[in-house]
Amino acid sequence: MYVLEVLPLTPGAPAGTLSYRSAKKIQVGSIVTVTLRRRRVPGVVVESQPAVEAKATLKAATFMVSGSVSEPIGKVPEAVWDAAARIGTWHAASTGSVLATLMQESLAEGGGALNFPTAHGSGFTFAPIELPLTERAATYRELV
Repeated sequence: MYVLEVLPLTPGAPAGTLSYRSAKKIQVGSIVTVTLRRRRVPGVVVESQPAVEAKATLKAATFMVSGSVSEPIGKVPEAVWDAAARIGTWHAASTGSVLATLMQESLAEGGGALNFPTAHGSGFTFAPIELPLTERAATYRELV
């Protein structure tokens, strides 16, 4: 048995993580489906630890661990996670609501195929131009 800290990916969710239980260890960054206010919503696993290690914390807690989570349906790339955390800090929003907005289309389709262009060279070309000003401006105009 494992205790998971899950960040709900839905607007209006409480800021921070919620605790859920799982029969198997699920990797950090995995997208799972959890129950929140009687409905199923996607969430990202932020922490996963065996229930034995979390026993003392769970006994002292003022809450009960929520129901179990589904099997992982995808994974959030680390670059997207970092960007969402920074955007959330800048705009005083929770990381979960930012991720929900960024991944809205992917989550609506089932969340299995998260297509984020995070790889090096995915649509960008590095073109250094070392020319005199007039020729450089003309080259920039051609590229744009």
